[in-house]
Amino acid sequence: MCFGMRLVFVLLSGFVWASGTSAGQPAVSPGELIGSVTNARAEKITHAQVIAVDVKNPAKPITARAADGFFSIRVPPGYYSLEVSAPNYQSTRSKTVRVAPSSTMIVDINLRDQTSGVGAVPVALWTVCGLLLTIIVQLILPPLASWWNRPQLTFEAEPRGP
Repeated sequence: MCFGMRLVFVLLSGFVWASGTSAGQPAVSPGELIGSVTNARAEKITHAQVIAVDVKNPAKPITARAADGFFSIRVPPGYYSLEVSAPNYQSTRSKTVRVAPSSTMIVDINLRDQTSGVGAVPVALWTVCGLLLTIIVQLILPPLASWWNRPQLTFEAEPRGP
């Protein structure tokens, strides 16, 4: 009898697993997030990383690559935000979008250069400071050092005699 009950359990488990549903619920068709990743000049950014983050379950993000500047991510229905990053660009997060079953949502992402905007001021400032320091060290200090180490002239008072 014990063997018969195991066989029934195994057969029922296999049926539920093969159907892809539980408790007789219909399967839910996934949706899709598609779009492009561009820069400020509307040029496609290759090799961008696109991460779809489910708002209700952020611990299970879905990652894709935008190898040619375009991406396509199949996701279960829900609310998602996209986190996009690429070398030499500032990472960004999209607004939250709703993906319905069997639907396609278009989300185009525009990334800013790391050297544009607010971040450009410190970079340019450090570049100018480095250039000034190089000029001081290579052009001004050597002549100043040779002047500073010049032979000192000493004067001795002549003795006045009686």
